[in-house]
Amino acid sequence: MADPGAAEALLPPFPPTLPRVLAHAVEHFAEKEFLVCGERRLTFRQADEESGNLARGLLALGVGKGTRVGIMMANSPDWVLCWLAAARIGALTVPISTLYQAPELAWVLEHADVDTLLVVDHYLNHDYVARLETIPELVGQVRPNLFVGQLPYLRHVVVWGARKRQWSMKGPDDLLEVSNRQVDRPFLASVEAQVTPADDLTIIHTSGSTAQPKSVLHTHGSVVRLCYALLATGWQDIRPDDRLYCSVPFFWIGGINSTVLPAMLTGATVIMTGSPEVDEVLDACARERVTSINAVTPQLLAITERATSRGIDLPHMRSRLRQFDQAGVLIPPELIPSPFGMTETFGPHGLEAEGTRLPSEKAGAYGRSLPGMERKILDPATGRECAAGEPGELYVRGFSLMRGFYKRLAEETFDRDGFYPTGDRCRIDSDGFLYFEGRFGEMIKTKGANVSPKEVEAALEGHSDIREAIVFGIPDPSRGEAIVAVVVPSTGASLQRDQLLGRLREEVSSYKVPHFMFAMRHEDIPRTDTTKIKKHLLKELVIAHWDQFVATAAQSEIVVTEPT
Repeated sequence: MADPGAAEALLPPFPPTLPRVLAHAVEHFAEKEFLVCGERRLTFRQADEESGNLARGLLALGVGKGTRVGIMMANSPDWVLCWLAAARIGALTVPISTLYQAPELAWVLEHADVDTLLVVDHYLNHDYVARLETIPELVGQVRPNLFVGQLPYLRHVVVWGARKRQWSMKGPDDLLEVSNRQVDRPFLASVEAQVTPADDLTIIHTSGSTAQPKSVLHTHGSVVRLCYALLATGWQDIRPDDRLYCSVPFFWIGGINSTVLPAMLTGATVIMTGSPEVDEVLDACARERVTSINAVTPQLLAITERATSRGIDLPHMRSRLRQFDQAGVLIPPELIPSPFGMTETFGPHGLEAEGTRLPSEKAGAYGRSLPGMERKILDPATGRECAAGEPGELYVRGFSLMRGFYKRLAEETFDRDGFYPTGDRCRIDSDGFLYFEGRFGEMIKTKGANVSPKEVEAALEGHSDIREAIVFGIPDPSRGEAIVAVVVPSTGASLQRDQLLGRLREEVSSYKVPHFMFAMRHEDIPRTDTTKIKKHLLKELVIAHWDQFVATAAQSEIVVTEPT
């Protein structure tokens, strides 16, 4: 069971809400740099003022507690300001992936009941105005107060950039105009005072076992308390003079819980770039004297390797890939206890302080439970709790657990004791260390992102040339898992590689596109007597004859490797 006293020690010295975190930052670090992106530099005081002006504009539009505010922007000062603006007035923020294609974007806007969308007109080669205009009723709107049958809750779209439409407002100018005309600062302060730790803060979308993403609902309390606990336990070593570069998107939890909120709690500076291109990131890290990079391992390795090849020294940078124990001795990677968590707990529910060295007999173990979080292992067949060291399904509950899934009942999500079944196959030893043994479901984890096989299968099977699609992950040293698709062509169909990939990229995010794709005949796929696919046998078949599959596919037009 969790230790109540230990959990109490991880509470922040103020009510855990975003308005109070921002007030804390301004009180203690007002004139320190908070957000840096190229020539744009904002102190904590300036971020408070600018997000406050946007918040007043949102209030003038009718946004209030619980109103769903979508944010579709790349990592930038504007993303942070918009998120703070909505959060500080109690709105329910809905970060939206900049990788979403038109069908994914339309689904999230509808499912999350987005009332106000704050969006950039484009990012890199992504045209978000064009994606929005695939919604026919939206294009027909002639004023920015919207009534769209497909998106019945959508009232406003505010577009940052030059591409304003009849159906949109211009960001941030139009918001600032209505804020100055209608809402003053004392009124904003009154609104902020009504935000409580129990209020909903954000919906994070992550791939699940179904064809559509899961909508994970977190409160102010669960988010702020978890981020404070990561610092208080020593797992995050972030200092007031740190300069943090974040390549993890802010629209997923890693950008918030490891960069934005820790910076607000400690006074650190967040460094951003206009592009994820490795050389631009490396130049920014050197120029801004970055001390820590928040990146998944493949990204971090790419940056450090490029620094070596270019002869660039990053003397100030610390890395969780290189940790030293209390004696100053470098810890072997297999003896560094990794954190273990998920979107549903807004990050790690098990961890160890930085610099912890595992005993050699516990190599590969994950950290022990965070105070205030409880974990148990149940036998999925019987429901009984497993003994120490016995594998089963991991269940969790505690202060950072989500309030639930948006639009799903609690009894569909939690057991009768409030535990959440994670779908992870794990074991916990007698000392509390966790060992991960895989997933009971089919979720694919590639380069830190979750991919639902059913979602990719549905996109592939939406094409008339494909009779059937089977998607699964296989172990890959650089990605964690590579995405493999086996497709059965429709009778008489000729599958053209480039055409198929082009259509797929218009329907799903780039990280969901299979790395390898093979064509097989229907009768060659392992099946039960009732023709149900034996996916595990198909996966084993592909892995066992990998070279043969690749060689055969290379002579056809269906093999797909490393889509760009």
